[in-house]
Amino acid sequence: MRAVVDSELLRVPVAEFHEIVGQRPAFMLEFTRLICSRYKSALQWIDSTTLQPFPVRLAQRLLTAQRVLSSSSAAETNVLRLSQEDLGHMLGISRQSVNKQLKAWEARNILRLEYGRITLLDTAALECLVREM
Repeated sequence: MRAVVDSELLRVPVAEFHEIVGQRPAFMLEFTRLICSRYKSALQWIDSTTLQPFPVRLAQRLLTAQRVLSSSSAAETNVLRLSQEDLGHMLGISRQSVNKQLKAWEARNILRLEYGRITLLDTAALECLVREM
């Protein structure tokens, strides 16, 4: 796995985690809420990725990556450091299919392709594609 933006992770050993939740029931309740929220999001993601046509799923993924950058301290929020291979893995589609769709959008000036990155030029067009479906 690879983070799209700079991130910090905290690793809590299992024994310490069990000790914390055993001593703090409120922590266990919040942890359970978090797990349920993530589970619900995962189910929604599965529904959207299996029921939507590939171009819509790709547009959604690009817009989501842009929102993640916008919420971070990234200077360039329209420049996504994603490879076409990574996008293919995320969506369960071949890199060649991703490339074909991105090239079609590049021809329409929706985005610009460079090695290892995609610059979004017209996010409104991607948002429109997502809304239409």
